[in-house]
This record gives sequence, C-alpha cells and structure tokens, in this order.
Amino acid sequence: MNDFTKIQRHLRVINPYILSFTKPKFNDYSKVVIISGSPRSGTTWLGELISNIPKSIMLFEPLNLNHNPKALQQGFKWRTYINSTTIDKNANEFFTNLLKGKNLNTWITREIPFFKLFDIQYFIFKFVRANMLLGWLTNNFPLKKPVLILRHPCAVISSQVRLIEYSKVKNPYIAENLYKDYPNLKKNFPNYNNYEEILTARWCQENYVPLICNKSSFVLVSYENLLLNPEIEIKKMFDELNIEIPTNIYKNISLPSKQTRRKINHKNKHIILSDWKTRLNTTQKTNILNVVKDFGMEFYTEELEPDYERLYGDSPINV
Repeated sequence: MNDFTKIQRHLRVINPYILSFTKPKFNDYSKVVIISGSPRSGTTWLGELISNIPKSIMLFEPLNLNHNPKALQQGFKWRTYINSTTIDKNANEFFTNLLKGKNLNTWITREIPFFKLFDIQYFIFKFVRANMLLGWLTNNFPLKKPVLILRHPCAVISSQVRLIEYSKVKNPYIAENLYKDYPNLKKNFPNYNNYEEILTARWCQENYVPLICNKSSFVLVSYENLLLNPEIEIKKMFDELNIEIPTNIYKNISLPSKQTRRKINHKNKHIILSDWKTRLNTTQKTNILNVVKDFGMEFYTEELEPDYERLYGDSPINV
C-alpha cells in the first residue's frame, strides 16, 4: 500500500460528515441500486463493477450489526427474513432513512473514494444479509429491481470454511419466522452435523427465499457467467436496471474486489472457478451437493457452471 492510498484510507473517516452535505437532496428511488448475495459470492466485486456508473458511490453492508448499531436497534438480526406482505414499521423506518442516505457511518461509507463524494447521483447499496428481504423491499419502496448474485455453493463454502468468523456458526437455523412460512426448510436439519453441511444449509435457505418467490422482481446474476461471459451478463443486468452501460466497466472486469483475501486476477478464469475442486475433499463436496439437493436446488452439481437454463428459468427449485 503506497502513501497516497494510506492517506486516502485515513481520510475516509470523515466520509459520513462530507456526505451529510453533498448527498442528493431528493428522494429519487430510481437512483438506488441494491446488490445482494450470500457472503463470499462476489457481491463486492459486482458492486465495484456497477459503481462504474458515473456519479455513483457504493455503500457497504448497512446490515452488519457489529458496525451499524442502528440496524440492531431497529430489530434486525444477522439473517433477517421479512415476508413480502408484512407491515414492519421499524424496518420501514430504517430503510427509508438508509435509502435517502441518512444515518450513514464510517463503516457504510468505507469504500467511497474521496473524489466521488462531491457529485453524487446514484447510491449503490451492497449487502450480504438482504437476500430474504428483497421481496419486502420491492413491495415497500419504488426501487429498481434489486440485483441478486449467485455463486456455486461449493465455491462459497470453500471460501467460508477458511475464515475464522464462520467457525462460530454451530447450527443451520437462521430466522425462526422463516419456518412459519416455509416449514419444509428445516425438515433435514437433524441430519446436518458436519461444518460444511451446516454452512450449505444456511446458503440454501437465504437463496431459496428469493428464488421460490417472484423471480421477475429482481435481476439474477450468475457469478460464473459474469466471469466467463461478462458482455452477456452485464448487458442483461443494465438493460433490466434501465441504466446505460458505463464505458469503462469492461476494462475493470478483470480486477479483483477489494474484499478478496487472496490476490486473484479475474483473467485467470478457470483457476478461479475450479479452486474449490482442489480445496474441498471428496466427502466435503458430496456433503455440500447432497444438502443442495435436499433443498431442490440441483441447478448446481459437480460441474463448474450451473445449469443456466434451469437457473434462469421460471421455477429453478424443485418443491
């Protein structure tokens, strides 16, 4: 890290203060883009790509309870599920303020370069804890379609098991009110005893909810297809968002995200996609894919890429 980069990072502690004066003074939800996905699915990478939109800033993980006490005060959990028809005044108040750029802090604004703070037209909100809120959000706010990114569960779990924060996960339960609407989701929980099975069950649940509901209400992006066929996936995404494709987005497609723990060059596409094949042993891969099958999400198999026809189809989940 050079001296200039260090100075920039130190300056970001004042980002929220500057934004309180420079953020847009209108309530135009058409200028908000929401990106959601499971942890380690490429949300930061996708957020940085979409932030190539001129005059846009990326707002980082507002539902991280350790770094945003406002979310905790308003009743959010680490994994919150809200039925799309539920009236939730606390959640509504939280997102009303958030989407208008209020109650921002140093954590949420940490990824904003100083030079982007003074002429803002788009807010790009990046989440790894909002998958089960997407239906509720689109029912309660006149937003553009949220963007949901999915990545092969073997790749996701392979990444998660190497991080210490996931060692604290002891069971597959994520939100008690979720099982009132989808009691079938927990039927196999007693069978999941291995670490990778528990993490996979959690991945399945948080992606099951948006995929089983109205798929037309969000934009689905495959991490694998974005990596291998960026022109196709980016055009589809920006057409759905009704935003002109930024001219420099393809130049930046090969850059790794700032959150990547290892130095990864997205030009080495096959290495990135096949990494989990060598990091997971045979038993782990079998356990992960068996859990995925339990949830009816067999569009992911031992193949590096999903079954795109089924994934992008109207009913990707077997129920």
